[in-house]
Amino acid sequence: MEGNWLYDLVRKNGLAESTSEWLSIIVNAILAVLVLVAATLIIRRILLRVSRKWISANRYHSDDALPVFDLRPFQNPTGYDMQHLAQAPEALP
Repeated sequence: MEGNWLYDLVRKNGLAESTSEWLSIIVNAILAVLVLVAATLIIRRILLRVSRKWISANRYHSDDALPVFDLRPFQNPTGYDMQHLAQAPEALP
């Protein structure tokens, strides 16, 4: 490791005097990166869940939301035949 500039820099600054200290610095750096990645993924998952709940809760309350229409056929509660209303005005009795 004589030609490694990073190793020389760390030794000159007194951060690592031996190989075991150097390895502990590398392991700690790798663990720090893994912790940051895990925290980022956990925060991302939480934010996605919260945003999905917020979107579903505010779906019909948003100003830019499209209106929701009931496209089921008309059901007449009286039982009266309403088919003649769908005909052309000339064909009405």
